[in-house]
Amino acid sequence: MSRGTNQKFKFTYLMRVMLEKTDDDHALTMSQIMDELEKYDVTAERKSIYADFADMTERFGIEIIKEQIGRETYYHVGGREFELAEVKLLVDAIQSS
Repeated sequence: MSRGTNQKFKFTYLMRVMLEKTDDDHALTMSQIMDELEKYDVTAERKSIYADFADMTERFGIEIIKEQIGRETYYHVGGREFELAEVKLLVDAIQSS
């Protein structure tokens, strides 16, 4: 397997993909995740992505949820520090003060 030029940033790009493209309503399959990483010129094996998911949860508090729907397995970020509604509420509170 040839290594991409941005291979050393694999974890960072994986975290970006999961945070920007997934939530409770939108999930990605493993092949979709690998395709997203290839857009950054990063190649990855499934096992290394599973290990990165464990690191995201244990070290950064980013919960990656695995969901089986039919024959496909989907992954998404479970919780965020602030939901969109909470951010809007904070912005409104700051603007009105």
